[in-house]
Amino acid sequence: MLKYFPKPYEEELFYSIVARYHCHGADIFKENTMKDLFKSTGMFLRFESISQHIKHLVDKVKLFSDSYTIDYFLDKHTMLPFVKAFKTKNWYENVLTKLNDEEVIKFNYTLYSSKKGDVKSKEHLYYCSECLKEQYQLYGEGYWNRLNQIPGVYVCIKHQVPLIKHPVNIVKIKNHNFIYPNPKNKHKHEVYFETKLMGELISIAQDIDYLLHKDFSSFSKEYYLEKYETLLKVNGMGYPMLKRHRRLSELIQDHYSQTLLEMLNSSFLIDDRTSWIKYVLGEGGIYFCHPIRHILVMRCLCGTAKNFFEKEYAYEPFGKGPWICMNRLADHYLQKCVEKVEVSVHGLNREVQGDFVCSCGFVYRLREWEQNPLEVPYFNNRIMQKGHVWEREFNKLLSNQLTQKEIALRTNFSTNTIRKILDDREKITVNISKQEKLVIGQRKKTLQYKQEWIKLRNEYPNYTRASLNILNRAAYAWLNKYDKSWLEEHSPSSVSGKNMSKKSVEDYHKEDLAYVEEAKKVIHEWEKYEEIRGKLIRKTYAAVSTILASYNKLAVKQNYPLLVGYISTLEESVQDFQKRRVRYQLDTRFKGKVVTLSEMIDSAGVKVAIKNGVGHIKEYVEKLVKDHNNENFILQEEKHGMNK
Repeated sequence: MLKYFPKPYEEELFYSIVARYHCHGADIFKENTMKDLFKSTGMFLRFESISQHIKHLVDKVKLFSDSYTIDYFLDKHTMLPFVKAFKTKNWYENVLTKLNDEEVIKFNYTLYSSKKGDVKSKEHLYYCSECLKEQYQLYGEGYWNRLNQIPGVYVCIKHQVPLIKHPVNIVKIKNHNFIYPNPKNKHKHEVYFETKLMGELISIAQDIDYLLHKDFSSFSKEYYLEKYETLLKVNGMGYPMLKRHRRLSELIQDHYSQTLLEMLNSSFLIDDRTSWIKYVLGEGGIYFCHPIRHILVMRCLCGTAKNFFEKEYAYEPFGKGPWICMNRLADHYLQKCVEKVEVSVHGLNREVQGDFVCSCGFVYRLREWEQNPLEVPYFNNRIMQKGHVWEREFNKLLSNQLTQKEIALRTNFSTNTIRKILDDREKITVNISKQEKLVIGQRKKTLQYKQEWIKLRNEYPNYTRASLNILNRAAYAWLNKYDKSWLEEHSPSSVSGKNMSKKSVEDYHKEDLAYVEEAKKVIHEWEKYEEIRGKLIRKTYAAVSTILASYNKLAVKQNYPLLVGYISTLEESVQDFQKRRVRYQLDTRFKGKVVTLSEMIDSAGVKVAIKNGVGHIKEYVEKLVKDHNNENFILQEEKHGMNK
């Protein structure tokens, strides 16, 4: 039974409480102190670690105060509250469970990631000389402040002076006695930070202090991803998505000094797509990103960590509504009654666009730089949907037997457009009739196959679904396509995958990193794979993953976000691949020969693309063929001249 236990000071580190107990006692041996408090002489206490023996301590010190609980020591005297916001939902509950299950937890491995190249944890105790003086004036003794021991904190936010590092490395030197702060000990080496660096360190320390005392619960991956994505868009870095990594990298390097990034072990090359920036841009990496690096990103995008967590941000490239309705046949034409705008990205040029949706059903589109639809040339091309009100009023104009020219004046469309609208209506009527017949036929066939399937189930009650599928493949395929829920309900339960163990997020992350390294080798030797196959292969996720393992294994892309991100930066579009195929044919099959345009188109397999007018492939082929033929013609002329 303990006769004495020191009252913890505000913000005192748990290690410091134990150190003061040892210094106040008469016993000079550290092992005896550990046995008194924790029932163990072999445990090693660090400022980032705590053990299952804390339960023994709590049981002993409860007689001094009912507030002394495991939660109290964890929340008030350790660094756990700082990292909670960046951990999974049940992380804290698991910590408590492990403590009560008497399993040693080394929080330097669970508080922060142990990945190579991550922000380094401190191995020395840090203190502020001014704070230490005040402590001795108030209490007659000093203690270790928990904020000062967190990675990234190198200045005192109260006195705004650099912290002093105690010379003893308490991580590597395990046989030392408890270290107690004493102003008589001279550890002070003059530390000086230039003005910009000092300001950066103070700001980061203030953000860490905010998170430490706010004591957030865990936030979901989706929370961080959505907020980061919104802030990227607000800062003009949202699109195109493939440039987000580079633009955020440039912003961080412009915002912080290189000295600060190196102090926090967070420096990187802008063009390095495997840098730690990838962790804040992908769902699979959010929880692997160090809290300090989250703070670096937050400060770049919205000023402070407090702003990130307490303010709501919205991406509004077209400002705040309501916006005017452009439906000429509505009674609210040009009135500000449009409340909804759907922001998206153009499929080809990757520019931001907004679809303005009115309650009358009328939808028009603007580009990001356009704010007034009345100033948009050829606005009729921006009408995406006319809506039920427009259709109703248009029908009234037809029933009133207005001419096409009169209707064109009312709607602001050309007579050719009105004629096309009427023609399209007739085609839709015909298509609806055909569609109705098709649906009726599908229903009849579905009913027929259902009866056949039920008959099979009754005749072979012990067969698996695979065996039943063999008996009637047509029925199974049809029902699987047109009424899958019914088929599942009337089929034997599936047995596939029951004995497979489920991989953890960490397992997938390790695989993901390994596959990225392998993918780099595959891309580097791509021409070699093409030689083996005897043909050109388009660089796609499916092609690369098939070479790495099997496409089925890597088909669930959300399990391999880093691999998907890496391949997406190198993936060939269909047009780029077609152009490469044209160049390949000219360099191999037609090398040294004059070739016609039609021969080239057939050989490269781009006939359909040219016919459909995709991109600028036709102009590209024409130019290459012309240059190729000119070069070969000159060579032939020179050769002919030499023969003469």
